[in-house]
Amino acid sequence: MAEDEKPHVQLNIGDVECLQIKTCICERETKSKCLEDKLKARIEEDDTIFTKTNSYENAKDILEKNNIVIIVGSSGDGKSFIARRLVWNKIKDGLNYREVTRTPDWDQISYNENHIVLMEDAFQKKSCCSKPKADSYMLIATLQEHMEHFRTSEHILYVVITTRPDIFSELQKLFENRPFFDEFVTVDLNAMGLKFAEKVEIFRKHEQKCNGLKFDDKSVTKICTFDTPSFPNCVEMFFTNATAYKRGLEFFRNPTQFLNTEIVKIFREDKALYTLMVLLAMNDDRLLECNLLKTIESTNRDILKVLLDSNTDCPKQIKAMLLKVLAKSQSFIQLLNGVVKFRYKCISHAVCSSFGETMPEEALLYLPIEFIFQKVFVDGSNYSKDEEGIVLPRNCYLYLAKRLVVELERGCIQQVCKHNAFKSQCFSCYFITLVKENDKKQIRFMLQITERSQKNWSLWNGSLLYWSAAVGEENLLLRLQYLQP
Repeated sequence: MAEDEKPHVQLNIGDVECLQIKTCICERETKSKCLEDKLKARIEEDDTIFTKTNSYENAKDILEKNNIVIIVGSSGDGKSFIARRLVWNKIKDGLNYREVTRTPDWDQISYNENHIVLMEDAFQKKSCCSKPKADSYMLIATLQEHMEHFRTSEHILYVVITTRPDIFSELQKLFENRPFFDEFVTVDLNAMGLKFAEKVEIFRKHEQKCNGLKFDDKSVTKICTFDTPSFPNCVEMFFTNATAYKRGLEFFRNPTQFLNTEIVKIFREDKALYTLMVLLAMNDDRLLECNLLKTIESTNRDILKVLLDSNTDCPKQIKAMLLKVLAKSQSFIQLLNGVVKFRYKCISHAVCSSFGETMPEEALLYLPIEFIFQKVFVDGSNYSKDEEGIVLPRNCYLYLAKRLVVELERGCIQQVCKHNAFKSQCFSCYFITLVKENDKKQIRFMLQITERSQKNWSLWNGSLLYWSAAVGEENLLLRLQYLQP
C-alpha cells in the first residue's frame, strides 16, 4: 500500500444508524441542558420576589394528583411565573426537562425516561381573531396519546400548560366532547385572584429587590386594596419605571390612565415606536422578529403611512426603523428569544385605549377587519372596562359605518350585524343614513351579493331575500341590527 494511501474503513448500514441515533441523543441532551440552564437563571432571578400564592399551591396540588395542570391567565397575572416554579421543582427531583410548542416537539420525549414538559403559550393565536386550527388538534391529540401511555408505564410524565383565557375558551368549545380541559386540571388565575396578604407580600418583595424608598404600612394597605388588573405586573412596572414611581398611589388607582398619557406622548415624539406598538396590538400582542418583514408587508400601506407620518413605504426600510427603535427602547416593549412583546399587559390596553384619540379617523378604513370585529367599540355599546379594545369617539362613527358598509358588500353580513356598535342608537343612525344616502337599492344588493358569495349561508341568505321582499329593505336592516350572536 502506498504511503499516501489511507486504509479504507467499511461501515455497515447498522453502524450508520447507530451513529445517527447516538448523535440525535447527544443533540437532545445538549438542548435539554441548555434549556435547564436558562430556566435556572430565570428561577434565580425570580427567587427574590417569589410568593407562594394560593394559586401556586393549587396548581402544585393539581399537578401531583393528575400529572397535568393548565394555568389560565392574562398576560401579567403570573402564569409563567408559577409554571417555571412547578417545572423547576420536578427538575430538582431528577426529571428530564422538555419544552413543547409544536407537535413535532413530542418526538424528543422518550418513553423510557421520566419527563417534566412545559407547554408555554403552545396554543398562541397568530392574530387578534385567529382560532386554534388543525395544529392545535394534532398537538392535543399527541399530548393525550403520551399521557395515556405513561399512565400504564413505570415511567412518569408531568405536563404544565399555560394559556390565555380567550384561547382557553376557544379550546374548550373545540374539545367540548373530550374531558381534556376539565376544571379539575385547571387553575384560573383571573377567577382566583390574589388575597390581600399575597398582594402585600408581592409588593414588599419587589420593594426590597429594587432598594426603593420603603413605603409605610398605611400606603401599602391602600395600594393593595385597589382593584388593579395584573397586580404583579403593575408592581414590577411601578418599581422599574421612574415616571410611574413618581405617581405613587395614583398609579395603582388606574395604571391604564397613567399609561395613556405616556402613549400619547410617544405618539407625538416617536412615531416608529408607536407604530411598533400598534402592530403588536393588531397582532395579538406578539410579533416574531424573523417574520417582522412579512407582517409589515401584509399591513395596509396607507395605515403605515398614517402611523409613521411619512411617505416611506418600503417594507425593508420600515423594518430597519422598527428594529432600531426596539434596540433602544425597552421600557414598554421587549425582544425575548426572537419574540417581540409588550413588557406589561396594561401597555397593550393603553395602546388600544389611546388609539381612538391619537389616530386619524380614516385609519378605520385600513385596519384589519378582524381587529375591528373584535376590538373596536363605541360609546353606549355595553363596553366593559376590563375588555381590551378601542372605544371610538363620535367623530369616528361615520368612518366605522363606511367600513362596515364595505364589509357588507363583501358578503360579511352576519359578522357586521353582530358588531357591538349596533347596540348604540347614535351609531345606528349614522349607519342607516349612510346606506340611504348612497343608494336606495344598496341593501338589496348587499343581500344578493352575500347569496352568491357565501355558499354555506345560501339558505339563510335566501330567507333574508324573502324577508326583504316582505318587509322592505330598510325595515329589514333595522331589524338585523338587533340580531343576537
